[in-house]
Amino acid sequence: MALELLNDVGPSGLLDIFIMSVLLYGALSWLRASRALRVLQGVLVLGAVYVAARLFQLNLTVAALEALFVVVVVSAIVIFRDEVRLAIERLARFGRGARKAAGSRSFTLSQTLFDLARGKIGALLVIEGRQPLDDLLEGGTELDGLASDPLLKSLFDPSSMGHDGAALVRAGRLVRFACHLPLSTNFDEIGHRGTRHAAALGLAERSDALVIVVSEERGAVSVAHDRHLKTVHDPVELEAEIAAFEQEVRPERLDAKRKPHRLPTALAAIAIAIVLWVGLVYGARTVQRSFTIALTEADLPPGNRLASVSPKEVRVTLTGARAEFFFLDERSIRITLPLRDAPRGRSQVQLDASGVSLIGNVNVKSISPSRVSVLVAP
Repeated sequence: MALELLNDVGPSGLLDIFIMSVLLYGALSWLRASRALRVLQGVLVLGAVYVAARLFQLNLTVAALEALFVVVVVSAIVIFRDEVRLAIERLARFGRGARKAAGSRSFTLSQTLFDLARGKIGALLVIEGRQPLDDLLEGGTELDGLASDPLLKSLFDPSSMGHDGAALVRAGRLVRFACHLPLSTNFDEIGHRGTRHAAALGLAERSDALVIVVSEERGAVSVAHDRHLKTVHDPVELEAEIAAFEQEVRPERLDAKRKPHRLPTALAAIAIAIVLWVGLVYGARTVQRSFTIALTEADLPPGNRLASVSPKEVRVTLTGARAEFFFLDERSIRITLPLRDAPRGRSQVQLDASGVSLIGNVNVKSISPSRVSVLVAP
């Protein structure tokens, strides 16, 4: 089979596998840091169980898993539709220019927020991570503007309608302001801080977002992330926090120190692409296979016995998709002799496709010989 596979690949197959490997590498890089990774791991486990069930001819398990796969795929599309949309948007921004923009943006945000802190102007800024936040935010007004210094200061101006709410930053743009966040009840973490800090921690407990708080009473800047709240002391420290967060949630911005992690991802992408090509392209081609099968008696009337059959084995030729034959061998094929109407003594019995029992979506092309001699005795 391996030699046959190598002969069938050809230049077009290699190009096909290469393109799919590149696409899978991008998808796996995103999944490494996404909550969808656990779902993928679960699907791979189910896939391994399915392959084992096919090999050992566990028909009930195979049927149940095939039905379950359909449910899992549909559910994943519904559950992760927002993540897929964001991944496509990030793909369009992928590149060196995006990295430069991210660095400039973190510098602008840190400088602006510490300007507000020096003026003791309260602020609450949410930077969205991998997980969409629409279901966690209440109220607010839609906006679409670059997260610039003038816009941020105008939104958090004490006379502004959005001063007491939170502003949402998505992909470097302010997309919503005057939002209300869920409050945390972890008073040990909140300490003596106020409502803004409880709101920041509340969102950090329910998502992977980075929330920055400026206290108008103390003029201090704090960040909430990963269920923790801490104070930052200067713009440089805040810029480092934002940069680390951007690097954590967006795999395409990994620095050189984390490049070794790309090799296993690349190898996994190539392996999956090869498996998909074998199953969907190589395995979809129609082939013909022949098997030598021992005959099995059936429907013999009571009081009779099969004294002899000649020949005892026949050659059956099947046609179907190559993938169907991956799990098909002589042990999974049965050919029964239709002996219900066979008279006592020696006679000829005609074999046809109705007497062939097998697993999979394959067709019987021929049986050789198609007639066998049987001797039925009392």
